[in-house]
Amino acid sequence: MHTFLQNPTLKQGKDTVLMICQIDSTEQFQFRRLWSKAQVDSAHMQISDFADLGKALAHIEAQKQDLILVYLPESTAPDPIPDAHADKNEHVTKVRATSYESLLERVRHLVRQCRQTTLNALTPVIVVVDRLEEATLHALLVAGATDVIKSGDSASLDRLVSDFQMAAVVPDKPLHMLYVEDSPSIFAVFIEYFSAKGFQVSHFTSARQALKSTLKESYDLVVADVMVEGTLTGLSLVRSIKGSAQGRLLPCFIVSGLQDQAQKMQMLAAGADDVLIKPVSLEELHSRILGVWADYQERRSIEEEQARLQTMALTDQLTGLLNRHALESIAQRVHANALRHEGDYSVLMCDIDHFKHVNDTFGHQAGDDILQAVAKLMGQHTRTEDYAFRIGGEELVLLLPNCSLVDAVHKADRFRWAVQTSRPLGIDITVSIGVACLSQLQGLQLDVADSGLVPEDHGFSNILAAADAALYRAKANGRNQVESAYNTDLSQSPDVC
Repeated sequence: MHTFLQNPTLKQGKDTVLMICQIDSTEQFQFRRLWSKAQVDSAHMQISDFADLGKALAHIEAQKQDLILVYLPESTAPDPIPDAHADKNEHVTKVRATSYESLLERVRHLVRQCRQTTLNALTPVIVVVDRLEEATLHALLVAGATDVIKSGDSASLDRLVSDFQMAAVVPDKPLHMLYVEDSPSIFAVFIEYFSAKGFQVSHFTSARQALKSTLKESYDLVVADVMVEGTLTGLSLVRSIKGSAQGRLLPCFIVSGLQDQAQKMQMLAAGADDVLIKPVSLEELHSRILGVWADYQERRSIEEEQARLQTMALTDQLTGLLNRHALESIAQRVHANALRHEGDYSVLMCDIDHFKHVNDTFGHQAGDDILQAVAKLMGQHTRTEDYAFRIGGEELVLLLPNCSLVDAVHKADRFRWAVQTSRPLGIDITVSIGVACLSQLQGLQLDVADSGLVPEDHGFSNILAAADAALYRAKANGRNQVESAYNTDLSQSPDVC
């Protein structure tokens, strides 16, 4: 592997917009105001405004632009004074039509000249017109305009602004590119170009080596040729990356010398975000990368926000433990898994003793602090696979997959002792705990009359009810103790939980 990094940022300076408006009008004023607001909203945008086409063209020839906007009004001529010897309406129509055609030709010339410059041959040129006609649209597109938008189409103009603002975002660190290509003449030019653009390029000649590197390195995007050295193709590399949880959204580009449409469709179906046919324009690839990367950032931001909201929905905001909603879904999964694999799990139902007295004596803030302290202790007494919940008030639940009743009781007693000796805020605090487990519930005939249990039901709700009944016995017997839901010898335990 070879890693190349020259520049510290992806783009140097601000993204520049060249705006050309040739006449004062209501539509042009709205157009200017829209882009002026965009410049204020974006720290990465700089707008140059020209009213003269000749000066604008000189600027285009001398300086690279990221976007060129040209406003084409319906007319640049003021209302004429009618000829005394001609029909008034006919004369006015003739003068205005000539003025528009002349201006259209000047804009077409400007666009053609842009395409012939060294610096802005590939720069997007958007023409905003007052009068959108088929002939006008055709003439401007043939001249080389990227798009033509009607000035009154506010939705398209707003989208143009937002798309450009998104593409103009400068990453806070160089984008790390995984690049796979085995032709020295191609990868030498590629690496030089993208390193100069500020990318950190990690280059491999083998797709298999590149795939191994993903286990150790974090990448922002992938560019891979299909046919490279070794038995693994660039297509297989992309399929493997897109099939992983970490690479599911990662932008991947495939470069191919194959012209077959069916193969291209298969590459896209495998997860490639784009497929480019050789020979590849590096400027075009650069533009596509920035566009896809902006979309990727937006998708990732949305997913992160959804994950944050989901975490909030399943988390108790005071203690940071999982809440009752989480218990309902996780418990059913743990229960089903235990049945499927003939395993076991245990439940600890915990309650802080005399908690109301603590609140009444020391205040609700002290009560909250004590809840947080006990919850933290509970977290310290869990394994990676265990789940801790606050299901309301001072009631806490610990769900222990693959843990027998005997082990769970010993674990509960260690937690009980830790709380008793912790004295949060200098206050003596104790907990009472009830313990139940799946295997014991399945193997015993229980007296269900006063326990809340459902006869012949061995689901999680019954195990939770059994633990709750044991908790109440612990409180009735004097608090600060652990009670099992079953009469079982607890003297021997491998203590694996």
